Amino acid sequence: MPPTAALDSGNATLRPSRRPTNKRSGNDGAALLLVIKARVEALEAGITTLEHEFPANMVLPDNSTVSDGLTPRLHEAVAEGRVLLMLPPGRA
Repeated sequence: MPPTAALDSGNATLRPSRRPTNKRSGNDGAALLLVIKARVEALEAGITTLEHEFPANMVLPDNSTVSDGLTPRLHEAVAEGRVLLMLPPGRA
């Protein structure tokens, strides 16, 4: 499984995040269903947008997804201990 990352806002560096080591409860599926239902409800109510709720699944002009392009760069940044800027220079 690829490493995950968390932003440490205290010193603005990426570090590997820690996953809980305890056994998962049988309620994980129910919790996931509640999260997805809540997102769909927010979409239907006009509170949020599809692009905001599921950005990783957005298809780009070259038929790749945002996740396809961003995930390898995030893993590389975490491995190298550097911050990955999300906007091109001059846009921040």
